[in-house]
Amino acid sequence: MKKKLITLIIVLCASSLIAGCGTLPGSSAATPTANVILPENTYKDPSVAEGRLVPVNKLELAFVSGGRVKEVTAREGDMVQTGQVLAVLEGEEQLKAQDATAQVELVEAENAQKTLKENALVNMTRASIAVEDARKELDRLAHSWNKNNSKKVSAFDTALTDYIEADDDVTDAQRKLDDLSDQAKDSPARVQAQERLNRELTRRQKAYASLLAEYEKPKEGGLDEKRTRLVEAIARFENALYYQNKLVNGIDPDQQALIDAHIQNASTVKASAGKSIEDLKLKAPWAGTLSNWDVRAGQVVYAGGIIGALSDTSSWMVETTDLSEDDVVKMKPGQTVNMTINALPGKTFTGRVESIHAKGEKIQGDMTYVAHIAVDQNDPNFYWNMTVKILGE
Repeated sequence: MKKKLITLIIVLCASSLIAGCGTLPGSSAATPTANVILPENTYKDPSVAEGRLVPVNKLELAFVSGGRVKEVTAREGDMVQTGQVLAVLEGEEQLKAQDATAQVELVEAENAQKTLKENALVNMTRASIAVEDARKELDRLAHSWNKNNSKKVSAFDTALTDYIEADDDVTDAQRKLDDLSDQAKDSPARVQAQERLNRELTRRQKAYASLLAEYEKPKEGGLDEKRTRLVEAIARFENALYYQNKLVNGIDPDQQALIDAHIQNASTVKASAGKSIEDLKLKAPWAGTLSNWDVRAGQVVYAGGIIGALSDTSSWMVETTDLSEDDVVKMKPGQTVNMTINALPGKTFTGRVESIHAKGEKIQGDMTYVAHIAVDQNDPNFYWNMTVKILGE
């Protein structure tokens, strides 16, 4: 703004001097020129603002990850297409090895999952057989114990009787619930049967805890071998029941969770390796012209470091660089302006004000604002950041 003011003063002084001299003898009067009538919506202020020419669509290019450049497949000024590979970093071989290893682990885990599902019925059958076998052994040893200890009833005997009776009641409650399987889960009969089964299961669990407590109490003469075998049979029976009840449609949820974790881990590693391989490639996000392409094979680049730019040169705009606060209030979105480009003398271009930044910034002591002006024409000689003058009347 200060530069403009000084230039304006010099021009005014020179004009005054020329005007004071009058018309030289023998010279003819200047031929009047016709006034150029601009559209009413044209920015008419005589002041001049400068700006730079930029593509409407532009993007700075950078690698997502850092590393050493392996190959450069594009050159400065190339017209590239969407998805075209522009440059590639080193490291693809190691990442492919990781991907292959993860693929093997994924296949193994998926096969294990398939086997687990295929063996579901077999697992259910084996679990049922294990429960029945454990129950028969328990009944045999309990009968032998009661026969040999019929004259003397101890606290252990009472706990054993409670456990066996509770187990019989659990079996009966389960059978009655199964008989109602054709009814809705919320039907009164089925709800009552389920509640009874839950009570008997709790009762059996308490009886089992009491039985173990009585077994662990000191006994005159030490622990009886028969009683030890009996308690072991009860423990095997409880473990068989636990495993049977643990199965979900014949599948052990712990094994399923372990397989799921292996599948998830292998899938994550594989996806990460695949993404990392893609990140080694710098691709054009859309079609345009490559510029400021500062990259070569063997060069080390950093993640996010700008190495070039991509622009769509089919449409251009001007960003003002010194629009003052006095002039910004006279410019409105939608106004038509005339412009010249320093590098293209003798040519005048037109444009339309698209937007004006509401917040100004001080540059060399002057408050300046940025206006965006869409250029109506295109020219093969347009280059990024050319100096543009926005003309008044």
